[in-house]
Formats: sequence, structure tokens, C-alpha cells
Amino acid sequence: MALTLDIDQGPVITSLDNHLQDAYANGVTIAGGTPSAIAGIPGLDRLSDADLTTGREGMEIGFAAFLKAMRLPPTTYNITGFLNGFGQHAGADYGAGHCRYWKDAMGYVLLDGLADTPASPNGKALAQLPAGYRPVTGDIYPAAAQGATAKIQVLSDGYITAVEAPGLTWLSLAGIRFYAG
Repeated sequence: MALTLDIDQGPVITSLDNHLQDAYANGVTIAGGTPSAIAGIPGLDRLSDADLTTGREGMEIGFAAFLKAMRLPPTTYNITGFLNGFGQHAGADYGAGHCRYWKDAMGYVLLDGLADTPASPNGKALAQLPAGYRPVTGDIYPAAAQGATAKIQVLSDGYITAVEAPGLTWLSLAGIRFYAG
């Protein structure tokens, strides 16, 4: 399947490419990425900046190649401000926990990682997500835990709370996903 670019889409692609190159110049890295969103896209990689700026109407590129090149991996942030005795799990088998969060291109926030729990975790907040990474409305999610199933609540103020986590030493955030707007 080919994608035909209209005359006004060339400048948009050029602008995106320029922003990516600026980001790389300022130290931003993207796993598996290149300094150019245009590099390697059949058809686009053979065009000059002038072709893209003028939007060479009718230019066709492979649709799958275009989407692959424009889909950038999200930036992942580690949860560092643990509250109430929760902390990063140190188990070597699980990549040292790495409690983290990120937002996908559709505005959904995803959580991942293992957290160590205090002696009585029920009803206690694990951490608070920053503005922009909070759900529109709070919800409760099932979570894997040491030898049990727990429930985690993520509130609209960003607090991640262990609602039901009986007698365990670690709690998984994997699979928690919500819309952040």
C-alpha cells in the first residue's frame, strides 16, 4: 500500500525531521533511532529538502515504512519518590524492579516494574505520578504480588495506592494502563 502526500504534508514531515535532529543534537537518544525520521523511508530518503518543502504533490511512499519511521518510542521515567515504606524491588531476576511509567502516542499512561512493600501496605500510597501522567478518573487494577493477587488504585491526583495487598513483600505495576488525556 502506498501513501500519497498532499502538497501541504511535505513541510510537516520536514518540520518533524528538523525537530528530531535538534533533539539528537541536544543529547536526546531514541533506542534504534537515527537522527533523521526520513532516513530509510523508501521514496522519502531520495528527496531533497526542497522537494519536501514544496510538498511535491503525488509523491508516494510505502505506508508501513512511513508509519514505522514516524512512530517514536516513548520516553520512560523511573518512579523515584516512593512513599510510606515502598521502594524499588532489588531482585536480580526481575531487572532490579525498575518501577517506571510512560505515555504512549494515544495519551495512555502505562506502569511497569516491581516495588518492595512495607509490612502493612494496605491503603498506603506507593508514589505520586506527576501532572500530565495522571488518570482523568481514578480506577482500581489487579496486580500480581508475591504469592497473591493485589489491587492497586490510581487516583486522579496521581497517587498510586495499594488497596488490597495482604502480607506480601513485593507488588507488580505491570499492565496498569489508563488514559491521561
